[in-house]
Amino acid sequence: FAGLDVLSICSWAEAFGIPSVEAQAVGTPVICTDGSAMSELAGPGWKVAGQPFYNPVHGSWWVRPDIKGIVKAYEKAYRERGTAAASTRRAAAVRHAQAYDIDRVFAEHWKPWLDQLAGTPEVVEFDGLKWAIGSTAQNGDTLALGHELDMTKLVLAMLPEGGVFLDVGAHVG
Repeated sequence: FAGLDVLSICSWAEAFGIPSVEAQAVGTPVICTDGSAMSELAGPGWKVAGQPFYNPVHGSWWVRPDIKGIVKAYEKAYRERGTAAASTRRAAAVRHAQAYDIDRVFAEHWKPWLDQLAGTPEVVEFDGLKWAIGSTAQNGDTLALGHELDMTKLVLAMLPEGGVFLDVGAHVG
């Protein structure tokens, strides 16, 4: 990637364009379709507009990149080569790629969740209910921790002999 002036990665649909991050990590700016994750990954490079369309096979929206937009981006990159603006863009590309560094992503996004899964859930009381914030693997449903027994006693005490109680809700509802 370091030998390229620019990486062209104008796809119709991209879950996460790893090559665009790899190219920017060594200072190569990218030309991406302005759609899916590529809108975020383009960084200081160029985004190419396109025509959104629904792909029923994949059940998702794709973007057909505009060919004229790709050509214009190529022309901009070509005119910029060798200039101070190109050097600035290359440095900005490296900084942009650093946001996806594995150590940074792990420390900022993965570690907090892994710590939460491994630890004892925090119990918070709100509006008379106790809520567990933590792993569902440790305590089953993290909602309504411990208040069901008290509620059951109250409902049964109010229910007439032979009565029927219907509990209709959607999780918290």
